[in-house]
Amino acid sequence: MKAKPSASLELVKLCCRVLDDKKAGDLRALDVHEQSSITNFLVLATGTSDPHLRALRVEIEKALDGAKARIVGMGTSPKIG
Repeated sequence: MKAKPSASLELVKLCCRVLDDKKAGDLRALDVHEQSSITNFLVLATGTSDPHLRALRVEIEKALDGAKARIVGMGTSPKIG
């Protein structure tokens, strides 16, 4: 079940603040509500190293846990280049 758009937008803002505070790169929030039946937004960001990516993940998990939000999926992709 998808969250209400205003609640989803607040979670996106929270995630973006947390990632920006931790110096994530290429931060993007994509509105996918018309393409997805399970979410309204995707938040994408890059990290500079494996430890940086872990720190970003931990901070996002803490923030979302504090907001009582459920994480549907989170992942990392291999380094390119």
